[in-house]
Amino acid sequence: MSFTLREENFVVIDNGSYEIKAGMGVHDTNQPPSVVYQTSQIGTPLKCERINNWEELETLWYRLVSTLPSLHPRFPKKLFFSSFQYSRTIRRQILFKELPIKKTRNESPVLLSVPTSWTKEEYERITQIFFESFNVPGLYVAEQPLMSLYGCGSVSGVVIDIGHETTNVTSIVDSLIVYHSIQTLDVAGREADEHLLAHLRADEQLRAEFGDDVDTLLDLEFARFVKEAPGVCDVSVGYEVEMATEESKEVVPGVAAVAAAAPPTTQVPVIPPMERAELEYNGRKVTIGSYRHSLYNPIFDPTLIGRTTLTGLAEAIKLSVMTCEPAEIRLRLWENLVVTGGGALIAGIKERIKAELLPYLPVSDNAGDTQSRDIKFLRIPDYFTVLREPHFQRFSAWLGGEIVAKLVFPNPTNYISKVDYNESGPSVVHHKSY
Repeated sequence: MSFTLREENFVVIDNGSYEIKAGMGVHDTNQPPSVVYQTSQIGTPLKCERINNWEELETLWYRLVSTLPSLHPRFPKKLFFSSFQYSRTIRRQILFKELPIKKTRNESPVLLSVPTSWTKEEYERITQIFFESFNVPGLYVAEQPLMSLYGCGSVSGVVIDIGHETTNVTSIVDSLIVYHSIQTLDVAGREADEHLLAHLRADEQLRAEFGDDVDTLLDLEFARFVKEAPGVCDVSVGYEVEMATEESKEVVPGVAAVAAAAPPTTQVPVIPPMERAELEYNGRKVTIGSYRHSLYNPIFDPTLIGRTTLTGLAEAIKLSVMTCEPAEIRLRLWENLVVTGGGALIAGIKERIKAELLPYLPVSDNAGDTQSRDIKFLRIPDYFTVLREPHFQRFSAWLGGEIVAKLVFPNPTNYISKVDYNESGPSVVHHKSY
């Protein structure tokens, strides 16, 4: 290689089903990613009946975003993950438009964090894209749960990633992912949005406040706006939401009982019913009912949205921990929970998880030394004076990627170089990554 890889050229890309985080330069790890791309499309799906092939679609879209530099394109999630040509387009936009990288002389190695659900074929295809289409000098593919744990300063723990399409629970012991412990729930942020939207549309007072525009404004975009508005939505503990009760004909099981049975030392908050919250949307003041405390209830009780065969989040966490051997390691896992993803932004999510998990812990005074009596959460350490803020917790995987990039890229034996790729092809990713 005719040049030396420098920290200011290292690129970290953290993939997600709703947004992609990217940044260049790991010399200062106390800053959020410089690029955050939303990949899910709100509203009408992309229409491409007149486009003959993916290359034509890619060229057309790339020309569009190139002429509108302030535009952050939102790709349909199904097309994004079903076509690597499509994903190549958005990554090319990030690398060569948002970041100051020249393809002809690319001196920026890339650390790419991906879900644990990726297949070997997907690893090989993304490796081929980065070397043949993006001309990167080096590549390291890492798994997101491990990067999230590193970002919180630990090598053992349970990573709870509440994303947009899925909620994943992964146990990690001494930097090794326990693959048979991984629990994936098909209930996540998307279902929370739809659950909230159903309540919004059933709110007669809100419909009256919207007036004639109710049918056009009460959509998924408004539901996301309500969810992300500061101080409006949260996850309550010990409060049975009336709207959820009416919809499912039964209260959320166990929540009130768990909160009442919790020991005084746990300080689990019990939030009483609150009055309507007021916010402004498109120049119009509207109010949101008490169901704003229940939008994430389906993650803990999927039966609320008709998913009768799925387990809740608390049960998934318990299953993940209990499948780890030896039993002595479980104490460390219970005391090292990491909540990341978009769900980490919702106030009260950790308190709700803790309240739901307490019944699984021993309450006897004769509990063994290997049995945990408390639930503890990790977060980004305080010495990251910027990223330690709660709203940056969703960047833990990206921060962990920065830390790993600083360690692997100075030594060519740790990552996939161009020489490695030319000698072995895309399959080299299975030997020198993740």
